[in-house]
Amino acid sequence: MTALARAGLYNVLAATFAGPPTDEVVHGLRDGGAIEALIAKGIGGEDLRRWAHTLPEKDVASELTEAFSQVFVRSGARSAALLESAYREGPSDGSEAAGGMSHGAAAEAVVAAYQRAGLVVGGEGPATPQHLSVEFQFLHHCAACEAAAWADADPLGAEIYRNHQAAFVVQHLGVWIDLFADRLSQVGAHPYYRAMAELGARFLAGEQAALTSAGSLDSSQPRGGIVAAAP
Repeated sequence: MTALARAGLYNVLAATFAGPPTDEVVHGLRDGGAIEALIAKGIGGEDLRRWAHTLPEKDVASELTEAFSQVFVRSGARSAALLESAYREGPSDGSEAAGGMSHGAAAEAVVAAYQRAGLVVGGEGPATPQHLSVEFQFLHHCAACEAAAWADADPLGAEIYRNHQAAFVVQHLGVWIDLFADRLSQVGAHPYYRAMAELGARFLAGEQAALTSAGSLDSSQPRGGIVAAAP
């Protein structure tokens, strides 16, 4: 997949888990063929297919807003955290609240990765640096910069940003996205959010395999190990 296409996919995934769906997202689901595209790729299973058949008759925005709140905002047995630390440092069931822990080893390592790519992280935003949506947005940023470098005939610049993506996938998001997707299945999250988590997990697994075979990653490196990013 081209860098520009990767940037677009990462942006969609970031928006999906940043908050309740916007009008643009709802339009894409209802009229843009997004759900049909997921089903065509075998993502989401029969639950997504059944839900897709009800789309014209339901208030999709309010349904998904409630589903987002139920799983990602409220605490309880049916919740799923959106923070890396919940799956790498916290409870094994990933059930801590979405706001949760904003500091700690996972958060510090994520901030360091952002800084190596030239991003300054500071202040108290609505989401912490280790939030799923922010991690996907970081990959979007790096892929967009890679695409811009290719457009400017700058292969070295493109390689640098590709290496930032490779390192981040193997050290961070690629380590816990499967656990997050599993958690959504365990708690019976809405089919749409389960499908989008599955899409992210599948794509990152493919990315990691492609990068390893291309030599961008050391195939002997253990999952989640340290890979030096380009300066």
